[in-house]
Amino acid sequence: MKKKEIEFPSCWEELVPWEWVKLLELRHKLMTQRGVSLTDVKRAWCAYVLKSRGVKVRGTDAMLLVAMVADTLEWMWLVDDEAGCISLRFDTTRNLLPEWKGLRGPQSHGGDLTFGEFRAATAAMNLYTEYHLPSDLLALVAVLYRFPDPATGKRLPFDPDDLPALMRDVQRVMPGWLQWACMPGSPGSANTC
Repeated sequence: MKKKEIEFPSCWEELVPWEWVKLLELRHKLMTQRGVSLTDVKRAWCAYVLKSRGVKVRGTDAMLLVAMVADTLEWMWLVDDEAGCISLRFDTTRNLLPEWKGLRGPQSHGGDLTFGEFRAATAAMNLYTEYHLPSDLLALVAVLYRFPDPATGKRLPFDPDDLPALMRDVQRVMPGWLQWACMPGSPGSANTC
């Protein structure tokens, strides 16, 4: 393998959107498929990131590199052996998924949320946190992610009366395992318990 220097993420802010999506896809497999281990997820994600950043991930040396890099992901995962839980240590307010299939999300740190959007998102988030109903999560994502106004390119203004239509828009283009990632702070609290 040729020597090549690449930058590998060492915190959430260094991920690009497709790396975040891939991590969430792998996390979903960890949670739903028997026989998938955290080590499998870490290695698959590292191989994906290395490949997407220009490293040829073939051969013994490449597999050793993947395994070595996977061992550096303690910042990303929290493992509670006693309780049998695995969760992501999500500690950023940066929006790692600013856009998905035409839907536009809020700016990082919620910088462009109106007070009404914030209140509606908080209400939906609280309901989802308490009851874990997919419809509450869908409502939260629909408050935060909307198609842009063709004239301005910005997200259409939020109107609570449009929530059912907004929920249909989200449901049409965003899988449930990805909707979860749009919940502020959720990756640190959801786990495989």
